[in-house]
Amino acid sequence: MPRILPRLIKLPLSGHLPFPRNRPQIQRKPVPPLPSSIPADYSRSVLLSPGNIITNSHDYVLRKSRPPVYKRRISRQKTEVDAQDTLREMTSQECIWWSSPYLRMLATPVRQCFLTQRYLPTDFMIRLTSMNVPPPLRRKGKFSKFIFSDGLLHPKFKMRKVGRGKYIICWREALALLYNSRWYHYFGAIPSPHLAEQIAHLLRLRVLQELLLIVKELKNLYRVRADPSLGPPLVVRRLTRAEWGMLKTTGVLPHPGALAVLVVPPVNRDPTTKQRPPTTGAMSPAPPVHPSPPQQPVRKIPPLCVLHPISAAQPTKFSCEASVSRSTTASEAPLRDANVNHHSREQIPLYNGVALFPGRIQRAKLHTLLTRILGVEAAWRFSDSARSQEAVHADHSQKADKGEQRKGDNKGSHAFLICGSNEVDVAPLGVALWRVRMWEGAHVVEDELDDQNVEQAREAA
Repeated sequence: MPRILPRLIKLPLSGHLPFPRNRPQIQRKPVPPLPSSIPADYSRSVLLSPGNIITNSHDYVLRKSRPPVYKRRISRQKTEVDAQDTLREMTSQECIWWSSPYLRMLATPVRQCFLTQRYLPTDFMIRLTSMNVPPPLRRKGKFSKFIFSDGLLHPKFKMRKVGRGKYIICWREALALLYNSRWYHYFGAIPSPHLAEQIAHLLRLRVLQELLLIVKELKNLYRVRADPSLGPPLVVRRLTRAEWGMLKTTGVLPHPGALAVLVVPPVNRDPTTKQRPPTTGAMSPAPPVHPSPPQQPVRKIPPLCVLHPISAAQPTKFSCEASVSRSTTASEAPLRDANVNHHSREQIPLYNGVALFPGRIQRAKLHTLLTRILGVEAAWRFSDSARSQEAVHADHSQKADKGEQRKGDNKGSHAFLICGSNEVDVAPLGVALWRVRMWEGAHVVEDELDDQNVEQAREAA
């Protein structure tokens, strides 16, 4: 110790520290060709030859190159980065794959389901861990731990717990099996009493977090963009009343490439206070406590999610089964079957806000975030730096005409169309919405309805 202290005093404490903060990244380098393994090819020992594979084994290790980035946030590369392993932007085809929320879900790491023993991507499952609880909350028994969900929120808001965990499929009915002693015995813990409500609350909170990150990314993009006059990326827009009426009439959503449609009307005002519910506690990870049981809605709640095709010409499962069943002879069946496209068709999910967010506070926050995105895009579109003086005069001259055009069916509806963008990553929002759909079992209801339609078609034939 007496010898170390004088050395520490002589260290320059001002400026940069002499020790590197970050661990240097191992860059990808080309691997040299493997040398011969025959001893007769060497005139002396292999250890004495320069660059041999024994003493220089690290030069023969094949390392992966860095993955391509979705977009370049820097205009120039760093000088310390090796030219052989530079950052690469995604190609147009890679951007299409990366912007799909469903391919993004399939690309997540594969884990084994604790209940079904099947391997699935982690975005199709819920991660569960066991945690200690304070002594006043413990129950009498041999288990002193409770089972909680983990990793449902965005990492920027809450990191995942370090440690081992188990996965189950993202479905509310599957979680009910954990309350059987046969299953939670393997955990060494018992599930918390309100585990299902907690998971449902966190999945919906993840949707709000993704929307909040989109708002921040749009604002940041406007500040760092080289040319703001190019216009904002169209992420969210309202469907007009005419478009919404056509969608309800035909069931076709002619917007290929769209991620989803959210039908979120503003929350009604309180009849006594005449105020809308506050959104102060909407982003809290703790589920709301209901002092009294919720009132039954007067109207029938629409389904949580409905899939709509992008064109009416696409065949459905009902039409495929009906066309095959109507064939009179065995020779006509292959001909009819050959004209039917059995591949998956492009469908856009439509989420109803009342069923998606039953809580009034979270639904009010959802409507607020969607309107904030529209406000950011509108401020970007009508900013002084984004338009010239000629556009200002043209805008004032056409103001009366635009006011007349916004009346009637041209006014905006309560349906918000979520679109993809090359500058803003919107795919995590589609993943978060789809996970809520899986948790509530909307896919099971749709499969049952499809099976009923097929049976009715066979009986009618």
